[in-house]
Amino acid sequence: MTPEESFLRSILDSPDDDDIVLIFADWLEDEDDPRANLLRNHQGLEERFEFCGDREISIRRNRELVISRETNRPLALIRSQHNNQEQLFRASCAIWEEAGVFARCSHPCLLPLEHLGFDRGSCFYAQRWVEAHSLDAVVSQLVEAEELENQLPLDQRARLFLKVANAIQHVHSQGLIHGNFGPHAVMLEPDLESLLVVDWSHAILEGKNYSQVREQALFGGNINCLPPEQIVATDPPTSYVGRDIYGLGVTLYLMLTGRFPYQGDNLLNIIFSMRYGDPPRPTELVSTVPIELEAICLKCMHTDPEQRYPSVQSLIEDLHLYLAGEWEMPLEPNAITKILRWCRSFLPGARNS
Repeated sequence: MTPEESFLRSILDSPDDDDIVLIFADWLEDEDDPRANLLRNHQGLEERFEFCGDREISIRRNRELVISRETNRPLALIRSQHNNQEQLFRASCAIWEEAGVFARCSHPCLLPLEHLGFDRGSCFYAQRWVEAHSLDAVVSQLVEAEELENQLPLDQRARLFLKVANAIQHVHSQGLIHGNFGPHAVMLEPDLESLLVVDWSHAILEGKNYSQVREQALFGGNINCLPPEQIVATDPPTSYVGRDIYGLGVTLYLMLTGRFPYQGDNLLNIIFSMRYGDPPRPTELVSTVPIELEAICLKCMHTDPEQRYPSVQSLIEDLHLYLAGEWEMPLEPNAITKILRWCRSFLPGARNS
C-alpha cells in the first residue's frame, strides 16, 4: 500500500477526524502536490453545496449538479459512493487520482478543480458544470439520424480530433497518462466545437510505483478501447503511452466511420475479435474517408505497440501536415498496389471486375 492509500484508508476508517486530513495535506505539501491547499478546507458537502437532485450515475461514481454556497455557481460534484467499505476505498482511490490530473494540468480541454475534500470518509471533488454529451453518444445519434456528415463534416471532425490529441499530449508532457482513453472520455458541448477530456479515474503517473490494488484497477477500462496487448497482459507494461495512443486511434476510427472497430454480440465475442482479427479498414466502411486519415488511424491502432506512433506529439505533427495538405503517406510493402486498386474501384464496372 502506498503512503497516499494509507492516508485514504485512515480517513475512511476515521471519517470524523479532521486532523488526519490536515496531516495528509502537510505531507502532500512536502511532496509538492498541488492538491494540498485544496484539502485544508475541511468543510463537508452540506456546508459547501446546495444539492439540486440532478444526478448522472456511472459505474464508479456519481456526477451531480450542485450550487456552490460561496459563489452561487453551478458545479459538477463527483464523489465515491458505495455501501461496501472496500469498494468505497477503491472508488476513493480512483477519484483521488483523477483529481490529481486536474490539479496538475492546465488546458482548455480540462476543467480545473474548484473543490476537493472528504465527507464521511468519501472522497469528492467539484468542477464547473458543463452541458455536454460523450463523443460516442453524439456520433451514434448523428449516424442514426443520417446527419453525421451534415452536422460534423469530415474537416471539422479532423480538427476536433486534433484538439483531443493536443489535450492528451499536454497531460503526457506533465508525466501523466490517461490510461482509459477513448470516445467515451470526450465530452462534446452542444456547439459541436468545444470539447472536454474526462474520466481520469485510471490516470497513471509515469514512473510511479503502484500498489497491487491500483495495478488491478489500471487493467480495467472500456473494452472497446483497450489495446490487444492489454487483453492478454499478465504484467504491467513498461510504459502506458501506447495505451493512450491506441485509444486515440479508436476515437478517430469512430469519428471516421460512426462505429467502433470491433463488433460483437457480447463481451467475449468482442475480445475474441480483438485478439485474433483485424478491424475493417475505415475506407471499407465509408469510401469517402481520406486514405491519409485512415493511415494515421490504423497506425495508432497497430496491434504491435512498437509500430504505433512513439508519442502523441508525432501523431499531432502528422495531423497538422494532413490538415495543411502537406502530409505524404508512407508507403508500406504493396501499398502502391493497394492504392491503385482503391482508385480503380471508382471506375465504371469496377465492382464487377
